[in-house]
Amino acid sequence: MLILISDAFDKSLPEKLSAFGEVTDDKSRLKDADVVLIRSKTKATREYIDQAPNLKLIIRGGVGMDNIDKAYCSEKGIIAVNTPKSSAVAVAELAFALMISVPNHIPYYDSTMKKGEWNKSTKRTELCGKTLCLLGMGNIARQVAIRALAFGIL
Repeated sequence: MLILISDAFDKSLPEKLSAFGEVTDDKSRLKDADVVLIRSKTKATREYIDQAPNLKLIIRGGVGMDNIDKAYCSEKGIIAVNTPKSSAVAVAELAFALMISVPNHIPYYDSTMKKGEWNKSTKRTELCGKTLCLLGMGNIARQVAIRALAFGIL
């Protein structure tokens, strides 16, 4: 079985996948691939899929699958799946980085400090005691909620 890693993934992935078959990142071998791993850069369109007559499985590393022609995959008997929990923690952490950074004007302080200025007059905002509204409770929202508790957010 040939596994084609079409987009950038963690450098340890090829070794981990080698137990399942030959692993390559040589895109010219798409025609021989049984499995293709993509992220958002590769578009698994009808034309892309038609270049891989042996293809049985497309794995999208990440949440969305808008770059995969799922209907055509179904027509061709190709399984298309994603990894919906893979980026939930990273996205939740980024949300908190922004929740801390933006209301506390960290980008402003960073840029002025680099200019040699010491501005201390900007008002800060603490997260503790604030109310957070999460629309839906998917994988990312659950991770945000877990972190919100640690920050004392209601």
